[in-house]
Amino acid sequence: MKQTGKCPKCGSTRLIDRAHVLDYTFSGRQNLTVAVEKNPEAWRPEVLTGELAAWICIRCGFTELYCVDLIDESVPDAPNG
Repeated sequence: MKQTGKCPKCGSTRLIDRAHVLDYTFSGRQNLTVAVEKNPEAWRPEVLTGELAAWICIRCGFTELYCVDLIDESVPDAPNG
């Protein structure tokens, strides 16, 4: 959806892009994030974090999540990916 501008389920181009994905805590709401360890085998691995954003089809409701600000080419590929 993010790359094509089209819903993969129904084909609609009526999309909401970069919608905030929120988590509610005792201290209020915050954007949902993901964390990735650059070198998981290290004694104290560096942790990269990035916020999640949603692309939502207005017609059918299909939603895709993307990490919009975690860009680091030094993170290794997954063993099977």
